[in-house]
Amino acid sequence: MIILTYNILNPCHAIKHQAVQGIHKDATGKMVSNWDLRKNKLVKNISASNCDVACLQEVSPTTLKPFQEQFKLSSYFEHSNNNASSAYGNCILTCSNLKILESGTFKTSETQFRTAAYTKIKEISSGLVYMIISVHLRGYDRHETDPEIKLRIKEDGYKELKNYLSQIETKQADVYVIAGDFNEHTSEFDLPKSRHQLLLDAGYFFDKDISPTEHGTNRVIDWIFVKTKETVKIKRIKCTYPHIEASDHFPYVIEIKAP
Repeated sequence: MIILTYNILNPCHAIKHQAVQGIHKDATGKMVSNWDLRKNKLVKNISASNCDVACLQEVSPTTLKPFQEQFKLSSYFEHSNNNASSAYGNCILTCSNLKILESGTFKTSETQFRTAAYTKIKEISSGLVYMIISVHLRGYDRHETDPEIKLRIKEDGYKELKNYLSQIETKQADVYVIAGDFNEHTSEFDLPKSRHQLLLDAGYFFDKDISPTEHGTNRVIDWIFVKTKETVKIKRIKCTYPHIEASDHFPYVIEIKAP
């Protein structure tokens, strides 16, 4: 089973944060979204990974179409947002012959009504049942110098993830997968309310590869964690992507192999 996670850079976020991968100058010199130029590049990157399942973040109702045209949409849900123009959420696509058993969303209430898309699938070749969720945990300013402010905001994402953990394992499966944009780098591993440590303490593991997943910052903030009752091996898949500039994130891909 090959699983990809990929933050595709919502056009609204690209403009708001002036992410160079998501904007260009129009005829008047104004910086605007370049979504029409990027969307097919993102699809080609996903195809190049040969993944069975793709977990995407920062997907909006208006940017979902090119992915639906190329892959099978299993689950899509938005975070709570009163502004329709900046709506975004998480989705899961299946890109190969898998049996979808169930799809839906896990919601949180105490962390600004954020959501995770989930899919329960059966891998035909191994017979293993996978429970997979796509998450985008609440971010915080990594340059914040006030430790109390940073910890308070950091804790929101920790609570969000803890909430998803309490829900994912209510579903019976052989393999549990939590994939997405955690908004935390390895430098946060040993700090209080570590999102990574929460998963490690819950019996999840990752591939140990800490290659950067964010352009220009040398940070790895996209992760795939696995927990299993079966004996499986996981490894990072290194692909050659035709359009690495299609988002401010790189795709992150792992293979899970049953013995």
